Amino acid sequence: MRPRRTRLFSVPITAAASILLYGFGSNPNGPPIRRTGAPADGGLNCTACHRPGADLTGGKVQITTSDYKPGVKQTIRVRVEHAAALRWGFELTARLASDPTKKAGNFTITDLIRVRCDDPTALQGTPGPCPDDKVEFAAHTDAATTLGHNGRMDFVVEWTPPATDAGDVIFYAAGNAANGSHSPAGDRIYTTSLTINREWDCDFSTKPTITAVVNAADGSPTLGWNSMITIFGTGFAPAGHKRAVRASDLSDDNSFPHDLACVSVYAEDQEIPITYVDDKQINAQVPAFSAIGAGSIRVSVALESGSDEVQSDDALVPYNVVSPAFFTFDGKSVAAQLADYSLLADPAVVPGGKTAKPGDAVILFGTGF
Repeated sequence: MRPRRTRLFSVPITAAASILLYGFGSNPNGPPIRRTGAPADGGLNCTACHRPGADLTGGKVQITTSDYKPGVKQTIRVRVEHAAALRWGFELTARLASDPTKKAGNFTITDLIRVRCDDPTALQGTPGPCPDDKVEFAAHTDAATTLGHNGRMDFVVEWTPPATDAGDVIFYAAGNAANGSHSPAGDRIYTTSLTINREWDCDFSTKPTITAVVNAADGSPTLGWNSMITIFGTGFAPAGHKRAVRASDLSDDNSFPHDLACVSVYAEDQEIPITYVDDKQINAQVPAFSAIGAGSIRVSVALESGSDEVQSDDALVPYNVVSPAFFTFDGKSVAAQLADYSLLADPAVVPGGKTAKPGDAVILFGTGF
């Protein structure tokens, strides 16, 4: 069983857009469609009617689900939270990451979940089930918005992914943590998104091979304490597959995961954090081995194979207390930002880059220091 993916992202919304809960029952067709904050829908949300209250802090909306298996129905959980809220609503849409204007899979209609199909002529869209060429939106029914769930509400949505591998899928959701006053004033609107991948079959039988382990910033051969590293080789994942760490993969203390997409990495037999995996590359972080000042360490890659692992041979890699290197934009220009997080670079090298002036504060990125 692969770990569940959860994206926590609390964004108070202040720009006007449209209605989410639509008066909690004042319209039998539910909230307007295209109000999840999805950029492909213009980024609209639901604050035009549900005017945010003064107390937006401490609330959030989150989406929880697992990576998908093509054609296999799974559960999407949308949780809306605020300690003072008494009534709740949401809207959810699923899109192809490769083209967010197109839908990914289908939502299931229940007594508590309504599904509406995209229709530019109808504010609330048209009733589901939806044809393949229409994006769709899942939202609460009137029965799902009743009082009695103080502080938090979970909406459970059944979703059937595309029948074939569709690449990454992005869910967008808006949530209303309302005060239960039957008035649009004083409600709290939040948006979030979650990207999931096709679930990999963790049943590797071919032994992975390591060809190089280097400093992730400049490719130098010596690793340093707590430095980011890149492992090159073959057989780390199915051909063409890749998986980057998400916010939902982080532990409660914001640490990187120790296994990602069926892959683990060991340094001196210690499992280490991973940030990226594809079939020929892994990005990870080696720890500080206080007993090793200067010398070398053993690095290996292990792939899940049922209840066991398929492990590579050890790679012996030079290791030191420090091995400093800057990350770059193009292999030559040091990656940097100004204090306002705009790019600091030669515009000829990085489009939109700005130059620094005497006295400017700048931000540099590196590892192995």
